[in-house]
Amino acid sequence: MSANPLSHMPIPLMEDHEWDALYRFNSGADDCDFNENEWQTTPIPNGLSAEAVYRLLPSAPTFEFGGYLTDSQIHFVECNELSANTISSNLCTFHTHPTEVADTEPDLPSNKDIYSFLKWRQQRAITVGKELIWIFDKTMETIPVIKRLESWERKTMILTFRKLTEDKVENQAEAYVPIALEALGLDWPTKTKHISNEFRKDWTDQLSAVLKFEVDCFQR
Repeated sequence: MSANPLSHMPIPLMEDHEWDALYRFNSGADDCDFNENEWQTTPIPNGLSAEAVYRLLPSAPTFEFGGYLTDSQIHFVECNELSANTISSNLCTFHTHPTEVADTEPDLPSNKDIYSFLKWRQQRAITVGKELIWIFDKTMETIPVIKRLESWERKTMILTFRKLTEDKVENQAEAYVPIALEALGLDWPTKTKHISNEFRKDWTDQLSAVLKFEVDCFQR
């Protein structure tokens, strides 16, 4: 990443009205703010590289932060132990993984992280782990994947949740995510014990190949 001013923000792929039209199937649900805690802001000093800006993002050992970035500020809020909400209609969003919670993988994206990035309107999403920070960027090649998700969910979402109800699945929202990703061709582990060393080496390549994300990853 370059040290150019505002390199921490992505360049929009299209005009706002075109981007909003692409995501019309979500009915603007990503504009919602579900956080009960008070939002905070931190100014972004001028002239920092994108990596330097992302190293300013807050982190915690036992809970997640969520938020978004603008040209000049970081907006963030304290969230839950294993989940973070933000206003995902923003151009550039972020969340953090707790660094000291047992049986979690702070330095790998969850399938929910991946699905949420594809599902909502943000164009860039940063995740702060324990040792790593990684960035997802949508590309023009991601747009057909978004359209495939829309088509699949229109045809299949209700049927899938109906089946989960019939099977008496307790956390249906959590169970739905890997089903949706598998429909797009991505097989992502749901349990820590299923993560191989080989997977840890090439997970960024899988996201690029299947979902057409641009992924950058660097040390905190």
